[in-house]
Amino acid sequence: MLKLNKNCSLDNFEKDFKKIGNQIYSWQIQSINKEFINKKNFKLSADISADNLIKSIIKKYFRKTPILSEENKYNKISKNFWLIDPIDGTRSFYNNFKGFVSQACYITNGEPIYSVIYAPALKKIWTAQLGFGAYLNGKKIKLIEKKNNIKLIDNYPKPRGIAKLLMKKITDCKYIESGSIGLKACFVADGTANLFVKDVDYRDWDIMPALLVNSEVGKIVCDFNGKLIKITKSLKKTKGLIVCEKDFFLKILRIINEAKK
Repeated sequence: MLKLNKNCSLDNFEKDFKKIGNQIYSWQIQSINKEFINKKNFKLSADISADNLIKSIIKKYFRKTPILSEENKYNKISKNFWLIDPIDGTRSFYNNFKGFVSQACYITNGEPIYSVIYAPALKKIWTAQLGFGAYLNGKKIKLIEKKNNIKLIDNYPKPRGIAKLLMKKITDCKYIESGSIGLKACFVADGTANLFVKDVDYRDWDIMPALLVNSEVGKIVCDFNGKLIKITKSLKKTKGLIVCEKDFFLKILRIINEAKK
């Protein structure tokens, strides 16, 4: 259960979360905080600055709870904790693309129960609370039935790898280019896309906030073995990612597994 500090509300937290996102976006526009602190892992000073801002706003609004961030990795997972990714899509941020988000979720007993994901360059904020649905810019997201064509989303100008394979195997499949893992997953949740598949290693902070948004609107988030994504002690995921509508989940899984043979 979320425990807000006295005289605090989720509405105001989300407003302040947007302010932080807008500040991060201003860094991109003004080309500041783009110095590398770890070029090998593509870490910028903006990642650390954003991390500090998000932690401060969480501490302002919520009772003392551990915060696990991409920027201070450790393997100790508490019963209740915040999981944050200050800038999901640092490369997009650095290269002046719009496809980055700031995101956070509250985890209890290994399950996300509240999420907020903000894409400041796109002016879109997704929120979700377990059992209460998911929202885009304050409007509840409704489950939209699959149309005649499938819209597959990935972060390259043209599909490659597993996305390219799916484009060949699926009739009437269109392609959308976008940015970070969290953003692409949110676009599946709100119906902008129908399918997001990625064959890369990723971490819990990349997907957990958007996982709740998707599950609250009846979408599937699983690995290439068809297993639902769960929090793990290592925080690392190595068996691929599928985010899609239930209607064609089994078809996508079959195509992927046939390609492995």
